[in-house]
Formats: sequence, structure tokens, C-alpha cells
Amino acid sequence: MSRWVPTKKEKYGVAIYNYDARGEEELSLQIGDTVHILETHEGERRAY
Repeated sequence: MSRWVPTKKEKYGVAIYNYDARGEEELSLQIGDTVHILETHEGERRAY
């Protein structure tokens, strides 16, 4: 079973559409919000 892997370099993302969180572990985002990406796993990202 693969696991979440810390990013090797600092990475950031910018929201390109609004998103309403559907659970406690998700972020609500508005267009233009920036996030710091901490880990990756099978094409998904963990960020704050």
C-alpha cells in the first residue's frame, strides 16, 4: 500500500475555481486562494 510522501521542494497552488469543503479534512477555497502543498499521494495533494 502506498502512502503520503512529503514534497521535496516547497510547492504552492492557486485555486482556479471555488470549492466548498465536503468534510473536516477538506479546505474550502475561493478563486485566487493560495495553498502550501505538503504531501502528495497518487495525484492528490495535502495542503494548508
